[in-house]
Amino acid sequence: MPFQNIQVTKLTNYGDAGSPAIAPDGKSVVYVKGDAGDKPSPKHSICLRMIGTTTETQVVPPTEGNFSTAVSTITFLRDGQHIAYGLQLPNQLGATYVVPLSGGNTTKLPLKKAGGINYSPDGQHLAYLNNDLDAGKTNLIVANSDGTNELIIVTRQAPNNVYTFISPSWSPDGKRIACVGQYGTEGFPRVVEVDIAARTERVITSQHWSSIRAVAWLPDGNGLLVTAASEEASAIQQIWHLSYPNGEARRITNGTVSYFGLSLTTDGTSLVTETGSAPTSIWVLPVAAQSPANSNSLRVDMNGGKQINVTNFNGPAFFGFVRLAWTPDGRIVYVSQESGNADIWSMNADGSDRKQLTSDPHSDTWPVVSPDGRSIVFMSDRAGAENIWRMEVDGRNQTRLTSERIERSPVFSPDGRFIFYNSWNSGKASIWKIPLEGGQPTPVTGDLSFQPAVSPDGRLLAYYGSGKILVVPVEGGPPIKTFDQISSKMQWTPDGRALTYLVNRNFVPNLWMQPLDGGEAKQLTTFTTTGYFLLNPSGCASVSQLYCCRKPEPLAVNRSPPAAR
Repeated sequence: MPFQNIQVTKLTNYGDAGSPAIAPDGKSVVYVKGDAGDKPSPKHSICLRMIGTTTETQVVPPTEGNFSTAVSTITFLRDGQHIAYGLQLPNQLGATYVVPLSGGNTTKLPLKKAGGINYSPDGQHLAYLNNDLDAGKTNLIVANSDGTNELIIVTRQAPNNVYTFISPSWSPDGKRIACVGQYGTEGFPRVVEVDIAARTERVITSQHWSSIRAVAWLPDGNGLLVTAASEEASAIQQIWHLSYPNGEARRITNGTVSYFGLSLTTDGTSLVTETGSAPTSIWVLPVAAQSPANSNSLRVDMNGGKQINVTNFNGPAFFGFVRLAWTPDGRIVYVSQESGNADIWSMNADGSDRKQLTSDPHSDTWPVVSPDGRSIVFMSDRAGAENIWRMEVDGRNQTRLTSERIERSPVFSPDGRFIFYNSWNSGKASIWKIPLEGGQPTPVTGDLSFQPAVSPDGRLLAYYGSGKILVVPVEGGPPIKTFDQISSKMQWTPDGRALTYLVNRNFVPNLWMQPLDGGEAKQLTTFTTTGYFLLNPSGCASVSQLYCCRKPEPLAVNRSPPAAR
C-alpha cells in the first residue's frame, strides 16, 4: 500500500517561512522566507536549500510585497533549474515570474490574473486558473510554457466555481488536469478531473470535505494526494490519498496540526508540505476621541488593550468567515472550535462565562447580532449549501432563512428588520436582502458586489466591487462615493461619517479610516506583528479581532515505494 511507511523530516526551525516546493529530483527545496528569520519582516525572499544541509541561498532577494499571490505555491519548471512564483508588489496587480535557480534575469509571464499554476509532464505547456469576477466566471487555461497561445479549457459560471488559489495538477500522461472547485448547490469542495481534449469534467471522489488546500497527481497515475479537512473534523487539514479512477479516500496522516500545500518529486517518493500552528486571541481595544461627535478624532489606544485567549479560535475550514459581534448588554459573540467543530459561542467582554450557542456537526460561522439584542444571524452549511440562518441570542430556535445556493456575509439593517447578504444566485456575487422573520429575498445590487455594510442611519450601503469600495443609497441607484485602493474588509464608524477598513502590508494588518467626504485616510492602529485581523461587524472601531499567526513551516515527507507494481 502506498504510504504504508513514511518518514517525516522538519526542514526549517523558524516560523516566517512557507510556500515550499521540492525539486523534480528531490535534492533541494525552495520556499518564501522573511528577511528577519523568525521575526516578522516587511520584506520576504525566496530561498533555496539542499536537503540534508542548513545552507540557504537566495534565489529572489528580499522584496516588499506579497509572494505567492498570483501563484498558490512556488512551482519548479520541469528542467529543475527554474522556478515560477507569484508576486504582488505594493500598489500593483499580482503577476507571475520565472527565474533561474542560479539567479539572473527574471522573466514576467503574460498571464491574465493567474491563480495556481503548474507545468505539464513534458514541460511544453502550463495550466493556470483565473477568476473573472466581473463576469462571475472562473477559468482553467492551458498555454505554452512561456505563457503564449492561451486556450480556455473549461469555464465555470458562479455559483459553480474553481478554486483559483489552488494549483491545478496534470496527470502523468498529460491528458487530464485535476482541480478543486465547488458546485453552487453544495456547501463543500470537490476534486474534479478535466479532460483537456474533450473539455469535460468528472468528479473524482464522493468524499465530502469541509475544505481542501492542495491537490497533486501521483506519477504512477493510480492516485492523487490532497490536503483536506473532512466534515467530521473540520478544523484539521490532513494529507489524504485518493485512488484513481474510483476515488476511494484514505487518510495518510493523523495529527493535531494542519498541512497546507503539496509538491512532489518526479518519481513520487518524496513530497514537501507545510504545517503550522496559529495561536489566536481576541483583543478589546479602547477608543479615545477628542470630539465624540466627530469620527475624524477617533484614536485607538494601543496600550490599553485587553487580550482574551480563545481555544481553537480559527481553522482552515472556515477561515475568512470568523466574525465578532457585540450584544447590547456587552457580551461578545464569536466563532470557536473549542468543541472540535466550527460553532458560535458567546462570552463576557473579559472572557468569562463562555457559552456554546450552536452544536451542529457542520460549520456555523459569521455571527451578527440584531440591534435589539434578541437575535443572531449566521452562516451555516448544515443543509448542504451555504445559507443564512437565524436563532435567538441564547441559541434557541435555529431557523433557516435562505435556501438558494451560496449565500454569505449577513449584516443587519440598523432597524433590525432586514438582513443584507451576498448571494451568487444571479450568476455572480451580488447583494440581496430578506426580512428577519423570513420571506421572499429581493436583490439590492445588480453589479459585482461583496461584503455589504449598512450605514448607522440606514440610508447608505457600502460594498466592495471590482477593486473599489462603492457607497450607494440603500434603496439602490448609482454610487454617490467611490474609493480606490481600499480593503474589502470595512465597516462604518458609529457616526456614519467614515469607513474603517483593513490594510495588510507585508503580512502586518492595521486599521485605517476613510472619511466619507473624501478627506485623507487616517491610520488608527500601529500593529507591527504579522497576523490576520478582522473588523467587528457591528461597526464599532474599538473592537477588533486579531489572529497572531506564525507562518507555516515546510516539511519533507518521504514514502516507501511499493515493493512491486
